[in-house]
Amino acid sequence: MKKSVFILLAICLMGTACEKKEQSLVNSKWKLVGIMDLQKGSLTELLPKDCEQCYTLIFVAEDTLTTWSHRGEYTGIYNANYKTNNLKIISLLWSGGLTREIWYGAWYLHSFQQIQSFSLQKKKKELWLYYNDKKNYLLFKKIEI
Repeated sequence: MKKSVFILLAICLMGTACEKKEQSLVNSKWKLVGIMDLQKGSLTELLPKDCEQCYTLIFVAEDTLTTWSHRGEYTGIYNANYKTNNLKIISLLWSGGLTREIWYGAWYLHSFQQIQSFSLQKKKKELWLYYNDKKNYLLFKKIEI
């Protein structure tokens, strides 16, 4: 009896230790599907749609990311809290000089810099980056590296 209780206790403890492994965004690559408006229930896809690199996001390290608009590459510093799912873009710099973003690129970057939190949808292989008090999110699909 004591032996079976001990085995059961050991199995429970092992299961608890392995139950929830902290997830990291590091070394993951994502492609924007669109911007979701939760109040309207609508998804807006950004143009150009035929640009392979546009609106792609890579979490390079624990605090560094790279993303692209249709105008070029941006490097950023971010802070992620995996216990609360908070995510903040601290800085975002463009490598292309002084040319300003227009239209969809400007909308993407403005939304991107307002990110407050995130949600990983493992089964769907999606990343939701919330902003505007969770009324909107950037919907990304995972790309295998």
